Amino acid sequence: MPNHSAEYALGAQPVRHNKMLRKSKKLLLILISVLTLAFGCGDSLTEDELVAQVKPFKAHLSEYTSAPDPKNISLTEAPYIVGKVIPIRRGEYEIHWMGARAGFPRGSYTELGKPEDAIDEFYSELPTELRARTPEEVKTVIWLEWTRNVVGRYTSGAEAHQFKCTLSVIDRTRNAMIGQKTFYGANPPEKTSNVTFGTLPLDEILQYVTSLPRRP
Repeated sequence: MPNHSAEYALGAQPVRHNKMLRKSKKLLLILISVLTLAFGCGDSLTEDELVAQVKPFKAHLSEYTSAPDPKNISLTEAPYIVGKVIPIRRGEYEIHWMGARAGFPRGSYTELGKPEDAIDEFYSELPTELRARTPEEVKTVIWLEWTRNVVGRYTSGAEAHQFKCTLSVIDRTRNAMIGQKTFYGANPPEKTSNVTFGTLPLDEILQYVTSLPRRP
């Protein structure tokens, strides 16, 4: 949980987080291509593959983001995955899952400025046996809603942030929300010259999703 009493110190250079992220995103796309060609990524997709594979799902976005029947929200039962999965990004932050494979082990993100639903880049990290290839295969929808908490302030005045992800599992065959879990990122570095947020809990989320019991 956030440590609101923590004191943070900043190096001599002030943080300009949004500008840094825009530059980092351009570099990120180059690094992804280079590292993918050099080392391969197992089940993971390249950026071009991701764009091509999620395109058919965009026409169904309203279906994937519609609220489950309130009578069918059962967060006490053990969650599971039925059929194939499509992950949906909700909220004001776009998380770059590919960044962890391209020289950004802490993770990276873009602040959108307003809530915006989309197919989440987490799709690229799902194992082949879980990843839906067509809209007809989607039986499980996973919502990932990211928020950012201020947990301190650097000596420059810049805010120190910790990310939180609320993950919801929805069984479309029942129109039911069957599970919800909250993940917290690490606390931000106590001293920094550029990065003002803690490591995103990407590995924990992937491990959780892939460990859920599966149904046909």
